[in-house]
Amino acid sequence: MDIIKKSLKVYILCIALFLILTFVLACIICFTPFKEEWSFKSLIAVLTVVTFVLGVLEGKIIGKKGFITGTVASLVFLIIILFSVSEAFSEGFDITDYGLFYIVPLISGTIGGIFGANNS
Repeated sequence: MDIIKKSLKVYILCIALFLILTFVLACIICFTPFKEEWSFKSLIAVLTVVTFVLGVLEGKIIGKKGFITGTVASLVFLIIILFSVSEAFSEGFDITDYGLFYIVPLISGTIGGIFGANNS
């Protein structure tokens, strides 16, 4: 039960970090000459950073099998974020156009899980 509580705290922390970094990215796009065409790639960069942090923290909580822990944690996080965004701003859950880009945050979470498990 203690692991579940810690994991939920980590997910809440990472969702908050994602929202903060997304807000900072929105301010950068709005108030600087940053090209709007790069916004999706920048959002992938934000997801990559957040899934790395999530992987490290989950790897430390679980303490073993960091590859699996980081992969599953980042996959669950990506599903939560993509489902939330798609339900809020579109009509359905469709990642067919940009599905390949989401591999980068998944790999980042896997690497984070390995680091977290090795440092626990």
